Amino acid sequence: MGVVTKELSLRPEASELEVARAAAALPALADAVARLGCQLDIHNVDDKDWTYVLRALSTVNTLGALRVVAVAGGQGAGKTTLVRSLYPAAGAWLAPNEGRGEKIPVAIVELDDVREPRGIVVRRIPGSTDNQAEEYPASRMDDWQRIVRGEDHRVLLVRVEVPRSQGFWQVEQTGFVLLPGFDRIGAHVDWQMLMRIVLVTSQAAVVVTDEKRMAGAAQLKVMEHLLQDVRTAGFADVPPVEVLIALNRCDNMTDGDIRAAVKRACSLLGQAGRRIVPFGAHPESPAEWPSAFREAAFEILPGAAHAGRQQAELLRELVRDDVADLIGRARMLRDQADLDSTADREFDETLQEFDLAAAQLLDGLNGWLEERFGDHFGSAASRLEETLKRTGGWQEIWQRGKDFVSFQPSDKDRRIVGMVEDAWDQEQARALQRECLEQSVRAAIRGSVGRRELSPEMLEPLTHLGEFSPGDSTYLQAIRLLPAVSLATRGFMTRFADTAGKPSGAGQSAPREVMAEIEGEIHQADDATKAMLAAAVAVGGLTVTGDMALPGTLAAPLAKLVTGQLPWSGFVLAHAWVAPVAAGALTLAALGRMGNKAMREREGIAHALLKNAQVETIEQVRSAAEAVVRHTRDILTAQLRDAFRLDDAQARAAVLIQAIRDTENARARMMGILSGADLA
Repeated sequence: MGVVTKELSLRPEASELEVARAAAALPALADAVARLGCQLDIHNVDDKDWTYVLRALSTVNTLGALRVVAVAGGQGAGKTTLVRSLYPAAGAWLAPNEGRGEKIPVAIVELDDVREPRGIVVRRIPGSTDNQAEEYPASRMDDWQRIVRGEDHRVLLVRVEVPRSQGFWQVEQTGFVLLPGFDRIGAHVDWQMLMRIVLVTSQAAVVVTDEKRMAGAAQLKVMEHLLQDVRTAGFADVPPVEVLIALNRCDNMTDGDIRAAVKRACSLLGQAGRRIVPFGAHPESPAEWPSAFREAAFEILPGAAHAGRQQAELLRELVRDDVADLIGRARMLRDQADLDSTADREFDETLQEFDLAAAQLLDGLNGWLEERFGDHFGSAASRLEETLKRTGGWQEIWQRGKDFVSFQPSDKDRRIVGMVEDAWDQEQARALQRECLEQSVRAAIRGSVGRRELSPEMLEPLTHLGEFSPGDSTYLQAIRLLPAVSLATRGFMTRFADTAGKPSGAGQSAPREVMAEIEGEIHQADDATKAMLAAAVAVGGLTVTGDMALPGTLAAPLAKLVTGQLPWSGFVLAHAWVAPVAAGALTLAALGRMGNKAMREREGIAHALLKNAQVETIEQVRSAAEAVVRHTRDILTAQLRDAFRLDDAQARAAVLIQAIRDTENARARMMGILSGADLA
């Protein structure tokens, strides 16, 4: 079932900050949906029935990280002609396509690390949580174009990458998105959903037409319907955004004829003359039209609040309705499975011990993150205020001007970002992450062992989970402690991250300097931490001989964790343990996501960026912790399957159950972020 367009009222609290928080949580939701989809594949559910959900989330996640302009119009109106003229270097990739146009959105993206135009196709791999991004050089251009015009539901995204130096904006990660042609009212439900996704994640919208399409009553009605949809992105009760009309086939026309054509378009479409740009197949006719197009596109960039409300509402609708529908399909499949044996019930009950402990641990972490980073934001805001006053920054921030802030950040914008980075204090932010992890782990341990001290004996069962006996209290207690063990290891590993958040010595074979640094930290660790690190080494799949209480003995396997030298069974978990540490995404790209009229006016942008750093840091730390817990559970599940002697069908059903739970949790979190109280 496709996404159904509903007339929804937009709540006023849906804002650019809400979108920033949702954007940080979106990868976790997309990952959960992909893992659930993988299980549906394994159980032979046709992915044509649900891949659209993954495509929608993937498109929002990908385009949301870019700064692109959406290009809409009827089939053959000249959308491709427009973009070909703006990107002559990629013209061969964007061949004219009357009568056989693209079926999915095509992004044209400017990048620094591309030397010549190339095609990219991102596909879903059935039975896998991974996507395949295949590169198409010029020699395979025909293959790429066939995919663009095909209807493979497993294609998630298609793009042309061009060198930034050959681009229209000439700015990294900017460009355009071509929408499939719109020709008949009500005939393209899938097109409408794709259009909405692209529009709410784009910086602006352009509709391409020509005089022929405005001449007939039927064609004109289609144009009017298209314009209405583009202006509102399919939402009711939303003030329409301004749209740029690109009037095609004006090359070789006299100035008088062009003025007359623009006047007719103004009258028929109800559009102001400054919002209509005549263009042709070549940049020189009409004269200097690309410059006029650039200026007009800049003028229609949407405000931050309006764009934020649209993005939040679209995500809310998608997550509330369509992710719920996917979960419902999986539940029906789960109900059909035969999971009534004693071993099944005991297996599930044992994993629920882990799940309950993990949920309590993550709830505690959330509380610590909100509290400590709330305080950190307050201190950072005070530092920023002082810096702005001392440097005369507010006068500079409030200065108006027609800089291309969304696409070409000015020196003023770079100075603002620099001031925010200094005020945020990323080193202190990293220290706070460790503190939050450590405090939540301590609280979880107290909740499990009470007033007793955590001892190696309590964790010893984790070293041989394959010998688990149902109902054994020592094993159950160790399993309840396992989430804390894993998160404690994550906290310990953050000590070895460099200024970019990457693990020191990653990819090397336990270099001496890493060993020495780890051994020094172990010397200072308390006995409980040492016990948890020793258990983590065992869970990670390493066999170690010697006294694990000795720093020198424990440092060697931990260095292998840092440098990725692990057997396959623990590799994914080790990657989560040493994954880059979030410190706040303070980049110029954040400027574009916050809205463009707000950028142009400059009011409050420094504090908005600072708040963005707080939101993204909390969400990224939370997501990293959830990934650690999830991968730990995967290893636990694999080892317990052997202990309970589950057959293949029972094991598959157990994994399906966990995939459903993970997706439910990710959906609930996203709905909470988007202020949704109507969970089904």
